[in-house]
This record gives sequence, C-alpha cells and structure tokens, in this order.
Amino acid sequence: MRKLKLVLGTYNSPPVGTSLDQFEKAYQYSYKPFLTLLYKYAMLKGAFHFSGTLLEWLDDKHPEFIMVLNEMVKRKQVELIGGGFYSPIFPIIPSKDRIGQIELLTTLIRKKFGKRPRGCWITEGVWEPTLTSTIKNSGMEYLFLDDKLILQSGKKQEDLYKIFITDDQGKTAVVLPLHNDFIERMFVEDPDTLVAEICELQKKSPAGAHLNILINGDFFLVNKTFYSDIFAEGGWLERFFQALNRESECIDTVLPGKHVRHQAPLQRVYLPSQYIKQSNGEQRIEESEGLKIRPLKTFVSEESKPRYFRQFISMYPEIQKVYSKMMYVHGMVGQVRGDRSRKKTAKEESWKGQTHAAFWTGPDGGVYRNEIRKAVYAGLINAEKTTREKGIFSTSIHVTDIDLDGMPEYLYQGQFINAYVHRTGACLFELDYLVTAWNYLDTMARYREDYHTEDDLENGIDRYSKNSFLDHFLEPDVGIENFATGNFEQKIDFMGSIYRARKVEKERKELHFANKRSWQQNGEMKNMELLKSYNFSKNSIQVKYELHTTSFEPVKGRFGVE
Repeated sequence: MRKLKLVLGTYNSPPVGTSLDQFEKAYQYSYKPFLTLLYKYAMLKGAFHFSGTLLEWLDDKHPEFIMVLNEMVKRKQVELIGGGFYSPIFPIIPSKDRIGQIELLTTLIRKKFGKRPRGCWITEGVWEPTLTSTIKNSGMEYLFLDDKLILQSGKKQEDLYKIFITDDQGKTAVVLPLHNDFIERMFVEDPDTLVAEICELQKKSPAGAHLNILINGDFFLVNKTFYSDIFAEGGWLERFFQALNRESECIDTVLPGKHVRHQAPLQRVYLPSQYIKQSNGEQRIEESEGLKIRPLKTFVSEESKPRYFRQFISMYPEIQKVYSKMMYVHGMVGQVRGDRSRKKTAKEESWKGQTHAAFWTGPDGGVYRNEIRKAVYAGLINAEKTTREKGIFSTSIHVTDIDLDGMPEYLYQGQFINAYVHRTGACLFELDYLVTAWNYLDTMARYREDYHTEDDLENGIDRYSKNSFLDHFLEPDVGIENFATGNFEQKIDFMGSIYRARKVEKERKELHFANKRSWQQNGEMKNMELLKSYNFSKNSIQVKYELHTTSFEPVKGRFGVE
C-alpha cells in the first residue's frame, strides 16, 4: 500500500501598507516559531509562500530567518512557493502585470535561495479559468486551489484526494486541492486524533492519497494564549509533528514541486470562477495587542452576496476608485518609451497599488483599513509621477472616462496636485498631493454590514460617497445632528444628478458646470439653476457658486457644500 502524500506549510502575504509593528508581531508569533519547530523535526518537509514585500522585510530586519530558511531549502526540507510579489488579486489586474509580478518574486527567490520556484500561490484563492495560461507563461507548473472548486467542477468527494490538471489556450497547470476540512480542524482538535484520521484516509485509498494543508500564517496572531498553546514545548504543533513521525509508515510529508513531476497521467478538471471563502457572519471584531481581526464581509441579504470577486468593485465605490486608478496608471506606464530604468520603476510602483486588501472587505478589514488604501494610492501616484518626463510634461486638463462608467471625467494634472472632477454632482473625487504621494480624498463611507451592532447603526449609514464639493439644498429644519447621522432628505437634489459641462477651458485650467432642478412649492413647479466653476492653479483650487431661481417667492432652505 502506498503512503499518503502530505504537503504541509503556511502562506504569508501581508498587504502593502502593513505597519512595521504588525510585521514584527507576525514574525514573533507566526513565522519564526513555525519554522523553528519544523527545523527541529528535520525528517518532516514543509512548503511556504512568502510575498515579496515580506521576504524583503525579513531580509532587512531578520537576516537570521533567511539564513535558516536557506539552509532548509538546500537540505531539501523546505520548498518556497512563488506568486505575485505584492500579493495581487490576479484576475482583476492586467495580464502583463500578472506575469511581471510573478517573475519579480521568482527573481527574488532565485537570488536569495538559489532555486527557482515552480508553484504559484493564488492570492486569497481568487480564481478565473483564463489564469492557467498566464501562470504557465510565467514559468509556473502547479498551483493550490480551494477543494470546494473541485466539487463545483463536477468531481466527487472521493476525488478530492487526487491531483488534477487544467488547461487554457493550450497551456496546462497542475492543480493541488487545499483540503479545508483538515485545515479548519488544525489547532482545534486533538493532534493525535487528526493524524489517526489521516492514516485512515490512506487505508481507504490503496492507490495512494494526496493531502494538502497550507495554513494562513496570520492565524496565530489572535492572542498570546492561543500562540503558546500551539508553539510551546509539547504544544499542539509539536504533538502533531510527533504523531506524523510515529505514523511515517503510512504518511510521507513531501515537497509539492518534486511530487507533482512524478504524477502522470492526471485527471483533467475545468474549474469555475471563485472569489473567496464565505464567512458565517457570526464573528466579531477582536482586539489583540493592537491588531484588529475583522470577519469576512457578509451582506444584509443572501441575494446580495457576491458570487464573483469583481462584484466587490461595483458594490463599493471606494474599491471602484482604486481599481479605476490602477487601470489608468497601468495605461500611463505602458506609454513610457526609451527609458528602461524609468519604466521599470514606474511598473514596480504601480504594482504596489495592486495589493489584495484594497479590493475587497476581508477578515482583516480589507478596504476599510485606511493604511492599506494610503499605501495603494501612494504606489499609484508615485508610478504616475515617474511616467512624467522632465522637460516635456505640462500642466493640463484631460477629458477621459477614468472610472469606466461610460461618462467622461475631467482630470486636472498639475506639477503639485491632481484633481479629478465627476459630472455626477460636479464633485471632486480625487485630490492628490504629488510631493508626498497622498490622496486627500481617500475616504470611506459608512456601510451597513452584518457584523454591526445597534450602537454601530446609531452612528449613521451613508447613502453616498464622501467626495468633496457635494452640493446640498436641505429643508430649513435639518440640523447638524441629522446631517451627521445621514437622517435627512434633500429639498432639491443637486448632488445625485448629472451636471452639464458648459465650458472646458484647458488653457485657463477652468471647468464650468450647470445644473437645473425643479421642485414643487405651494402646488406650483419651481426651477432653480446652480452654476459651478472650478479654477485650478499650482497648488490650490477655487470653486465658485451661483444660484438662480425663477420663483418670485422666497425659497426657504439650507444650501451647503460638503
């Protein structure tokens, strides 16, 4: 009877914008103790994915970790898995950037450890079938995906412990299922019982079974008590390793790269698109040593839950803004000619703006984390600055559909600031200070989430994005308390309507808008027109308002600009 082949390890991909303190905590409570214990049990093998930003930080702050990891790679105890350098969600970034990010991490691993990775980590498990050819073109041979995808593809439960192959455009890749049932029971159930069950699985599969257990490295950061229970001498993980040693007659820990090369023929599979594991919505935000652990985004109604990752882009305007900016900057980087060094720098800065957490609401808060959004915008703004050729760039107003909504926006691009104006509300939705790569309008509205308590809801829910120069015409009795909680109605809805662009004066750096609205007063229809003008200069913006009405009666209300 063949031994069961077990791939065991962790994946570690903190997003760009993670603080140095959080990196250090992750090192002390996750990366270091796990590797230290595995080093002690040299007969066991492990597979690890580290993002490029994390590897660079480890090399700078803890070179001893890199030295030990290097030794374990050389003695063939550890295999490093590649992937995107800045942990992007692969399906939503341009195909050239997918390959570029994979190759950048591959180069770093090869230089540091002398061995080229052959496996590709799919960030957050977000999969689309066309990724197969991209991954193969970047030199990768295999990847890990959620076992639920295997079942959704039409395979049976007993098929989950096999290895599969998939293809796209004539390119193939080996698929190793991540076995969630065992992953979720790690550190919870008795380790001896779990290993005994793995042995039973082997006995039921005379031809040989394959089990893949890769754990999120941040799992150990919830609290110190949990950490000590796992990593202390005689703790959960050591007892698990000891049980694996005792059962070496039926379980063999293997390196995935070497293992898949000797597996043929493989079962063919075509996998559906998957965005992420669903949450049960029962968790609450926890605080531990300054680290916030949030539940995965869940929605108020079952019908509104996303079935596809790209739906996050349409559900959250803040995500849509980052996504649109990322695509726009990608186009600008592609236009750089004749200067390879400048283009390389611009590319890598733009890739920092593709880190996964900014494009969804994940267990760690995702796009709600301001430090992540700031880091993403900084990368994109720096990339845009790098594309500007000295002596050629000139201040201008561009008219283009930057947010991909089918309607042109107005982009003032100056030496010190960028200012983007949308026709909906004629509002300012991005204001970049280029000197420090800072977007002042990187705001986040208040949305209704399932994990909110009644106290959370009393603070108010926003019905619109928090942009600048939003025009409100309110009833006279609306007070600041109503406005703060969002408990008010517009008397005349200028803000949610489309403004007409009266004039675009590119040389004078001016934009002129108009909006005519009607309302009923004393049984008669009344009209009011709002004229709104922007004037952009070196490092300032002037906005001018005029209100005109055809009514001979006083118009009672509060006009204010947010």
